[in-house]
Amino acid sequence: MGLRDELGEDDYERRRRDFVFHMLDWEPDLRRMVALLDDPGKMNPKEATTFLIGFLYHVIPHLNAAGNLLLDEVPNPFASELRGNP
Repeated sequence: MGLRDELGEDDYERRRRDFVFHMLDWEPDLRRMVALLDDPGKMNPKEATTFLIGFLYHVIPHLNAAGNLLLDEVPNPFASELRGNP
């Protein structure tokens, strides 16, 4: 069951390799985030803001790509909130 049974060996290996890349490429960002959370005063507000913006721009696409590789589609559970619906 799962992708290994649904895909050819080459497609499975490509998706597996891409998934691992997308899950690991942002590890340095995660380490910096943990450091910021452990000691919020370590960065001044401008540094923290710049870091957080970069973190979101880098990490979210990787997580979306990894989720889509593993699950084919990752629904947005907050879509109605983003449209202003309760």
